[in-house]
Amino acid sequence: PRVPRTMQEFSVANFVGVTRDGTIVSPQTPSILPSCTRKVVMTMAADLGLKAEERPIPWEEVPTLAEVAACGTAVVLTPMKSITREDTAEHIEFAGHATLQRMYDHVVATQTGVVPDAHGLLHEISLN
Repeated sequence: PRVPRTMQEFSVANFVGVTRDGTIVSPQTPSILPSCTRKVVMTMAADLGLKAEERPIPWEEVPTLAEVAACGTAVVLTPMKSITREDTAEHIEFAGHATLQRMYDHVVATQTGVVPDAHGLLHEISLN
């Protein structure tokens, strides 16, 4: 069977990781659908002084990541405590999620108007 060499996405959400130096990373690949939420997370990383990179993520890099989350519309970021690769039974634990929590809090604060929308992402829609 074909074994993926790079991280693509989770079955129901995009993949977002945090490197040990605090850089937010997400796969750049033509095999996944674009995600509005992932784009927002990657854009807003700079608001928190974080570097963000969309690039191929070799599977061998995943165990070196400090934090990992699933990224999607309903949940924004859902931290992963661990990943188990089914085809090899490799199990990877992630110790904490401080950077991802800061990112989640910032995105939600922007969505709810607690902090100003510096990126023009929110649009008021009249119900009349």
